[in-house]
Amino acid sequence: MSGADWLPEVPRHWAICPLGFRYEVQLGKMLNPDAAAGEHPAPYLRNTDVQWGRINTDDLPLMSFDAKERAKFALRAGDLLVCEGGDIGRAAEWKGELVECFYQKALHRVRPLRTTEVTRFFYFVLAAASWRGAFLAEGNRSTIVHLTAEKLRAMRFPFPPYQEQRAIADFLDRKTAAIDALIEKKELLLQVLAEKKVGAASMLALKGLRSDAPTKDSGIPSIGRVPAHWRVQRAKTQFREFTERAGDSDLELLTVSHITGITPRREKPDVTMFLAESAEANKVCRRDDLVVNTMWAWMGAAGVAPCDGMVSPSYNVYRLRHPHEVEPRFFDLLFRAPPFVAEMNRLSKGITASRLRLYPEALLNMRLMLPPKGEQTAILEAVERLTARDVVEARRLQQSVKLLREYRLAIITAAVTGQLDVTREAA
Repeated sequence: MSGADWLPEVPRHWAICPLGFRYEVQLGKMLNPDAAAGEHPAPYLRNTDVQWGRINTDDLPLMSFDAKERAKFALRAGDLLVCEGGDIGRAAEWKGELVECFYQKALHRVRPLRTTEVTRFFYFVLAAASWRGAFLAEGNRSTIVHLTAEKLRAMRFPFPPYQEQRAIADFLDRKTAAIDALIEKKELLLQVLAEKKVGAASMLALKGLRSDAPTKDSGIPSIGRVPAHWRVQRAKTQFREFTERAGDSDLELLTVSHITGITPRREKPDVTMFLAESAEANKVCRRDDLVVNTMWAWMGAAGVAPCDGMVSPSYNVYRLRHPHEVEPRFFDLLFRAPPFVAEMNRLSKGITASRLRLYPEALLNMRLMLPPKGEQTAILEAVERLTARDVVEARRLQQSVKLLREYRLAIITAAVTGQLDVTREAA
C-alpha cells in the first residue's frame, strides 16, 4: 500500500515519501500596509494569479521586499507555486516569465532540493492528487480551509527515478497539449453559439417583437429608441442590493461570465476568478437574483441566477423588489445585450479598461426598459424558439468538454501512479 489515502499502489521501485524529503516548501510574504508603501517595490503573485498550469503576469501589484526578503521570496525558473487557500493545491510552474518576481502568503513556493527531481512531473502529481481528493478535509467532502506548509511537507507523494519522472512529464506534456487543443476548439464553438444567442436575444430585448410599433427615445445613446408602450425607469425601482454572507453554508459556488451568464463553477474548472480563502466571505444569491461581476461588468459579465448559490465577495447581488410583476429571466437578456453592456461600460469607473468597476450606485441609477410582463414572456419564448437547435448543440459540446477533462485527469493519474507504462505508450 502507498500509505496515502488518495494514492493507489505504485511500482515497487518507486519511492513514496513526504514532500519535505524531496522539495523545499516556503510560504510567501504576508501583506501589510508598510510593505505596500516600502522603498523597494517589486511585482508579486497572488493566489488568483496562479491557475492550473498557467500564471498571470499582467498588471501585477507591487510590494516592497528588502534584501533579506528578496533572497527568501524570489522566484526562479523551475519553482512550483501551489495555492494555500481557495482552490487548495492548484499549481503552476514558474518559467521565469519576469526578470524579477515574488509571491505573497496565499501561495507556497515548492522548489526541488536536488537536481534529480522534475518539477513538471510533480505538477502533474498535484493535479492527480487534487482530482482524487487529497486536499479534502477528513470525514467530509469539503475542501480544507488552509494548506499549511507543515501539512504540505508531510503529505506523501510518489517519486519514481529521475529518468522516469522526465519520461512521464514529457509524455503528459504531449498528451495534455493534444487534449487541450481539442477542448479549446470545442469551447470556441460554444462561445460562437453563446454570442449568436446573445445577438438574437439583444434585438428582441431592446426593440420588441414588432418592428412597426411606435417608438420613443430611451434616454440611452447606445440603445436609442424603444417601443413607446414600454416603461423606462431607474434600476433602483426594480432592484435593491443584497449583501448576505454565506457563512458556513454549503451552497453551490457560482461564477458569472459575459459569454455564458451564471453557471456553477464546477463546470468551469479552468476559469480565472477570485477565490476567497474561506467560503464565509462569499455572498449568497437566490434564484432570480441579478448577479454582476463588478470587475467585468463593462464586458457584460452579468446574469440572473438560475438557482440558489453563493458567489465571490467581489461580485454584487441585486434582488427584485417586485418579483411577481416581471419575468426575472428577461433581465438576463437585457443585461447581456451589447448596447446595454455599452451603457454599463460608460458608467463604470477606473483608470484603465482592466480596472473598470461598475459600482452599485451607478447600476441602480441605470435606466431599464421594461415591456409589459406578458410581452416579456413572449420575448423569452421567441428567443427559445430561435436558439433551440443551438441550445441542443451547446449541451452536446459541454458534455464532450466535460468528458475530455475527465479523460485528461485520468491519463495524468494513471501516468503519475505507474498504472500506465509511458515507455510502451511512446513506442
